[in-house]
Amino acid sequence: MSEKNNENNEYSEIIFSPNIIEFVTVANQYCIFVENYADIEKREFLEKAHKLLAILYVKSLSAEKPEVTGDYNVEKFVNEMDWTVLSDRISEKLGEHDKFFDVIDPTNPNETININFSESLADIYQDLKDFTSLYKISVAESVNEGLWECLNNFQYFWGPRITALMKELHTLVYSDTDLSQKTTTQKPEEDLQKPSNWVDQMFGE
Repeated sequence: MSEKNNENNEYSEIIFSPNIIEFVTVANQYCIFVENYADIEKREFLEKAHKLLAILYVKSLSAEKPEVTGDYNVEKFVNEMDWTVLSDRISEKLGEHDKFFDVIDPTNPNETININFSESLADIYQDLKDFTSLYKISVAESVNEGLWECLNNFQYFWGPRITALMKELHTLVYSDTDLSQKTTTQKPEEDLQKPSNWVDQMFGE
């Protein structure tokens, strides 16, 4: 067997390992959930976000960060406009409950930044959508690089956002706050397209 084939097999063993498959599955479920914000009432949206983020955090901790060569460019799929549309629409959904809170600044661990629910959910979505899209279409070597980047960002960027979000969401969903009011936000045609449920099809979910 050639050295190249050996490398491909090694990468495949990593990216198709049980822990990585579980991580990709939950990451994909999170992306689908966020993209379908318009179909969910506010209380249900916040409760499901709370549960999904908890599962996502655990699965991210279980996913081992691979070694990388740096020889492959990690393709991106979510642009600035996608992020802005998603963040703005979620903010409209949450209305007065789009709370601001402090989270560790990824560029300076000794400082905090003030960010709200909608921006945080969109930030987490961006990294996960980029990786799950890459996982669907790319060669093993590129996926391996993308996995490293995604888990590295979990360690320093969106992982701290999840822990901060979980605290705020726990307080909100278990309080006496009235979250039952209906919202009228409509998802315009130019919004992000719904993805095919490719992970569920791939792994028989």
